[in-house]
Amino acid sequence: MPAEAVPQHGKRRGALRLAAAVGAAGLVVTTMSAGWIWHRSIAARQTRLDAAGDSVAAAFVHGVEEVGEWLSALRGLYQASDTVSQDEFSQFIGILGPKPGLDAVAYAPLVEAADLESFLTRAQASSPGFEVTAWSPEVPQPEIAPAASYAPILHGVTSHGEIPFGFDELSEPRRRAALDWAAASGGLALTPVLPVLGVPIDNGFVGVRAVNDPSGTSVEGFVLAAVDLTATIDENLPASTVSSVTWTVTDVSDGHAPAQAGGTWRRAVALGGRDWEVTVGLQSPAGLPIDAVLVMLEGAGGSIVAAAASYLLVRRAQSARELANLQDAARAKNSFLAAVSHALRTPLTAVLGYGRLLQENSADLSAEERSAMVGAIVSQAAELEYLLQDVIAVTRIEDGLLSVQPRRMSPGAEVALVLTDVAAIGRGHIEIIDELRAEDWVIADPYRVRQIIRILLDNTAKHGGSWVKIRLTRVAGGVTVAVSDNGGGIPPGSEDTVFARYQRANPRHSQPETLGIGLSIGRQLARMMGGDLTYRRADGWTTFELVLTVTPMIELTPADSPFSFALTAGSHQGGSTTGQLTAAQ
Repeated sequence: MPAEAVPQHGKRRGALRLAAAVGAAGLVVTTMSAGWIWHRSIAARQTRLDAAGDSVAAAFVHGVEEVGEWLSALRGLYQASDTVSQDEFSQFIGILGPKPGLDAVAYAPLVEAADLESFLTRAQASSPGFEVTAWSPEVPQPEIAPAASYAPILHGVTSHGEIPFGFDELSEPRRRAALDWAAASGGLALTPVLPVLGVPIDNGFVGVRAVNDPSGTSVEGFVLAAVDLTATIDENLPASTVSSVTWTVTDVSDGHAPAQAGGTWRRAVALGGRDWEVTVGLQSPAGLPIDAVLVMLEGAGGSIVAAAASYLLVRRAQSARELANLQDAARAKNSFLAAVSHALRTPLTAVLGYGRLLQENSADLSAEERSAMVGAIVSQAAELEYLLQDVIAVTRIEDGLLSVQPRRMSPGAEVALVLTDVAAIGRGHIEIIDELRAEDWVIADPYRVRQIIRILLDNTAKHGGSWVKIRLTRVAGGVTVAVSDNGGGIPPGSEDTVFARYQRANPRHSQPETLGIGLSIGRQLARMMGGDLTYRRADGWTTFELVLTVTPMIELTPADSPFSFALTAGSHQGGSTTGQLTAAQ
C-alpha cells in the first residue's frame, strides 16, 4: 500500500465518524424537536378547549338571562291588565319581536279549585271547546284529577307545531316543581321540554316566570317559553367557535350525569333552580401535529439540513402565534385607551366649561359664583389626578416597575389626610370608628396606603350606598382599615372577579368613567406591603378590608413621624366631619 494512501484512509474514516456524529446529533435534535412540538400542540389544544368551554358556558348563561328578560317583559302585560285576550297576547309578542331559539311562549293563570268552573265558563266564551287537561305520556288529553289549584295554558303562540291550550302545567311533577320554584324565588325557573308542548326540540328547556298581582304578595299565573338551546347558544357564540366545537348541556338535577369522555371540557352550572353540566369538545381530532410528523420523517435520514428546516417551520408557527398574541395585546390596549379617554372626558369637560365661563363672564359673576366654579375646577382636576395615578400604577404593575417604600406610619393619620380631600370623599355620610391605640403603628408606604383608601372611598361613591363607615381596628398581627357601605354589594357570582384587572362587577349599570382597575391596584399594593385587601358582604353591608402589618411602638425621630394627628369617632356629611379629624405636617 502506498504511504500516501494511509492519510486518505484516515481522512475517510474521520469523515465517516463526523458523518455518524452529525447524523446522531441530527437524530437527537429531531427527536427533541418532535417531542417539544408535540407537547406544545397538546398545551395549545387544551388552551383552545378551555377558551371554547368558557365561551359555551357563558353563552348558555347569557341565553338563559335573555329568556328571563324577555319573559319579564311579557309578564308586564299581565301585570298591567286584568283582562288579556289571545289576540292581544299575539300582538304583544309581535311587538317584542322574534328571538333566536324561542320556539313557543304561553301564559297559564293560577286557578284555585273553587274557581275552576267560573274560569272554564269565561275561557269557553272566547274559545269554544276549551277544557283543562292533565299530563300523561300515554293517554292524550286525560281528564284532570282533583287538586287544590291548576295552571292551564290559556294563551300561547309558537313558530311551529301547536299550543296545547288547557294543559295543566301543575299536573306534571317536574313542571310543578319549576312553577313552585318560580313562585317562591321570584326568578326564572328552568325545566325540561315535555312532548305535550307539540314543539320538536331535542336540546332545549322551558323557562318559567311567576306573574304576581299588583301588590306583589300573591301569584296570579305564569309565563312560559320553550327554548331551542342549540339556536340560543349558537346565537351567542362567535361563528368560528360554532364551527369548531361540539357541546352538550345536560340536566343533572336528578343525579343522572352523562358518561365521562376523554379530551372534553366540563363545568357544572346551577341555573333556574336546577343543576346543569356543560360539556365541550373540539371537532378536530387530537392527532399528531403535522409539524412533528415532518420533523420525524426528515430526521429519520439523519439529515441535519432537514432538522434545520423543521426548526424554521416551527419558528414560523411560533411567530404566527406571537403575532396573534401581539394583535390581541394591541386590541386590549386600544380598548383600555378608549376607556381612559371616556373617563377623562367628564372631568375635562367640567374644567373647560367652568374655565370658559370664568374667562368670558367673570365680570358678570358674583364672588360666590366664581368661588364655586373654582372649587368645581379644583375638584374635577383632583379626579383627573386620581385617574392618572391609577393609570400610572397599573402600567408600572404590568411592567414590573411598581415599588413601595415601607416605613413606620400611623393608619389613622393617613385616613385623616384622605378625608381632608373633598374630591376623595365623594358623597354621602361617612362615619369614622377609630379603635386603635397610640402605639398601633404599622410598616407600610404612607402614599400607597392613602392611594388604597382613596380607591375604596371612590368605589363606595360610585357604586355603594349613601352611608359609609371607616373602622380602624387592631387585630392579631396587624391593623385593619375597613371601608363599609350600605349599598347593594357585588352581584352574586362576581365575587371572584371583583379584584381582576379591567373587570367591573356590574358593567351594565357601572358609571361610564369606571375603568375596572382600582380594586386590582389596591390589592396589588396591599400585598406588596405584606398585607392584603379583601371583600365580604354581611348584614346588608359591603366591606372592603385593608390589612396592614403591625409593629411594636418605638420612639420615632421627627423624620420617622412627619404628621401629628387626632382621629376620633365621628362622621362626615356633605363635606364636613363631626368629631376631631386633623392631619398636619
